[in-house]
Amino acid sequence: MNPPFGDSASHAESRINADYPTSAKNILAAFLTRAVELAGKTGFVGTVADRTINIKNSYESFRRSILRTAGISALADLGWSVLDANVEVAALVLQASLPRKTPMHAFDLLDSPTKES
Repeated sequence: MNPPFGDSASHAESRINADYPTSAKNILAAFLTRAVELAGKTGFVGTVADRTINIKNSYESFRRSILRTAGISALADLGWSVLDANVEVAALVLQASLPRKTPMHAFDLLDSPTKES
């Protein structure tokens, strides 16, 4: 999925903050939290999303919350020139109930001239 990111609509902000308190007021974090909930105990969530959720301090409680219910199966830090938008992105696969000692596959493609294949 390519979820929305940024501030939520003003009329929905109080509901999102109440239902997803670790979302750091970013609708992307709320979408990922809900997707992991919907994945159940054996599902996967794959996303191409704003990479700031991986690096900004304001998302630390969100990251900790997600990792209590899902593990990171794969992560590709892609950077710029992936989407038709002015945003750095990362591809992320979360697996519900992934054992903590399962290896994560990670790729740093920030400096790659081409993000294909």
